[in-house]
Amino acid sequence: MQVLLHPSDQPVFSLAVRSAQCMVEVRLRDVPVFCDVTGSALSVHLPVNEWLFQGANEIQVLVSPLEDGAGFGRDARLEVVLQHKFARDVVRNLVAIGTLSWRPDPPLPPGHEAHGDLHEDSATREAEEDDDDAPLLALPGQAEELTWRIGSPHKLRNQSVRITSTLMLPPPWPVCPWGRGQMLPDDQRTHFALHGLLRAFHERLKQGGHEDFIKVRRAALESAYYLQSAAEADDALGFTHLLGQKDWSLQPLPAGGLKLELASQGRLARLLDEATAESPLVLVNEKEGLAAVVDAWWMFNGEWILVR
Repeated sequence: MQVLLHPSDQPVFSLAVRSAQCMVEVRLRDVPVFCDVTGSALSVHLPVNEWLFQGANEIQVLVSPLEDGAGFGRDARLEVVLQHKFARDVVRNLVAIGTLSWRPDPPLPPGHEAHGDLHEDSATREAEEDDDDAPLLALPGQAEELTWRIGSPHKLRNQSVRITSTLMLPPPWPVCPWGRGQMLPDDQRTHFALHGLLRAFHERLKQGGHEDFIKVRRAALESAYYLQSAAEADDALGFTHLLGQKDWSLQPLPAGGLKLELASQGRLARLLDEATAESPLVLVNEKEGLAAVVDAWWMFNGEWILVR
């Protein structure tokens, strides 16, 4: 066994989400990190180190029927796998810490009467078998294994199902930076401030000089994924290398219809285009029929800071 002695020995975590015939939202520390409303069969891989911090990391999954208030079809399904690989071992395969699996209960047979409390839909956790050759996931004197604790499914009144789980992380994982941020009011003042920031950020993306806006975000990515160069950070950001490509263009901001969304118990905020329920910062490649959405979450701690 190898004992982890340095922050860069810590694992890089990701969530593998597979679903079909249902709408899915995944929130980490009360921040939406993935959402699908199409209900089509999908499989996505989400690096999440940038959203994980010291202490209790709540991973919450909301599964909803395709029609509001209706029930789930028998083919609805969801699987979320929490995975890790070690930063210094780039050839190591992903290892699963656990799996959250959910399917709706089958309908009762004709003539059958149900008694007692409503039975919750099924969700299971499959633990990974011990591997004697795997490094420990903690420093000396701490617990040797990380445990992903998955709660029971909770049915909501609109037929949706919420499943809450927790991953505890010890030092040297950093303390959540927006945990010290100010609680933002859900009012016109916050909306007005973010609208001004959004317009300034959009103008910088169009004209250049956006580095001041994203410096905190870039530093967070470099720290979370142990990136060694500016090129690696640009690749992790995703959109920066598209800005200079001739086939990609930044779309104008919508004239109106922007709504405020708060997350992380009110410590993070963003504006969404009401027409698309997405960020209004969009890069488009009409030649290839592609689009890239720049998600922008802000916190306030004496000044406004772009954190995503």
